[in-house]
Amino acid sequence: MTTMPRRFRADTRTLAAAAAAAGVAPGPGSLLPPPAPADASLLRAAGLMDGGAVDATLAAGLAVAADPGIEVRVTANGAGRPVWVETRVAARPGAPVLAAVAEDDGMFDIAVMGSRRQAVLLLDELIGITDLVAGAPEARYDLDLPGFVALLAAADVLQFAALMARIERAPRRPPPPLGAEQLHGMVERGLQAPDTRWAVTAGAAAAPVGLGLGPGDLAAGLRTLAASGLVEGRTLTGEGYRVASALNQLVGTASLVVVREGSPAPGWITLFRCATAIWAASWGKGPGGTSVTLLELDHTAALGVVEGMLSEEAFAPEGEIPGAAGAPPTPPPDE
Repeated sequence: MTTMPRRFRADTRTLAAAAAAAGVAPGPGSLLPPPAPADASLLRAAGLMDGGAVDATLAAGLAVAADPGIEVRVTANGAGRPVWVETRVAARPGAPVLAAVAEDDGMFDIAVMGSRRQAVLLLDELIGITDLVAGAPEARYDLDLPGFVALLAAADVLQFAALMARIERAPRRPPPPLGAEQLHGMVERGLQAPDTRWAVTAGAAAAPVGLGLGPGDLAAGLRTLAASGLVEGRTLTGEGYRVASALNQLVGTASLVVVREGSPAPGWITLFRCATAIWAASWGKGPGGTSVTLLELDHTAALGVVEGMLSEEAFAPEGEIPGAAGAPPTPPPDE
């Protein structure tokens, strides 16, 4: 019996040759390199042959990766690190395996897994959902784009104020008042800097739309936050301070993008792994344009979001991405 998951590593030419030898023809959504002639000596040297054929587990994984019904693309970053790492997971209804594909400088890492739960655990290694504590889910906020950007900028305002107080060896100060021009300054600085320890910088790199809003939009964003109970006047409420404080203690950030066969647009979630909390931003379209549903998740709910994106329900072109909207989901049972 084959133990899953199994991992394989090959350069571009060798992987393309393995696909050809396994009789795999890349489809329009293929995660594999362009086809190349089969070369048995190349495959034997790379340890990808089993007898006279391509390893059966690898062949099954290549078949799914070449023509996935669903692809979940995870791009993750450790806060303050200059590199974002991408892994793409392919699944197909009725297929016995899932395949994860990562490429780095012409080398491909392929992981072949026998269940969605194994795929979730592999992606958790990248995202870090279970690395630290996370409290029980407490909140959901339905925001527009200006409200979301204003919240990220407010988190950076808090972090900047705390750092300045530390430099000056001053005691902790009350949260500073917020203004549209001040938030705009934080947005501009965040978009120009690479340091993903700051909420605007990290959020912009993991968002499907640009976050470069002007003072007028951010003034509207403050009104959205006020309507959501996160701001009162020009000051963060207690709850607003709690949320913004979590977002200025980033440990990692990731984008999770699901592409479904037959669906006109991908689903997109931005996941913020904070020191003591997990926040997920699910992107959509509302009456006024871009909408952002911000959910606080615990470990189980966050893993359920990832697993839901790979579930059979995700194959329905008109269906919602499981776990991406609404209340934090209950994950499906292990397969």
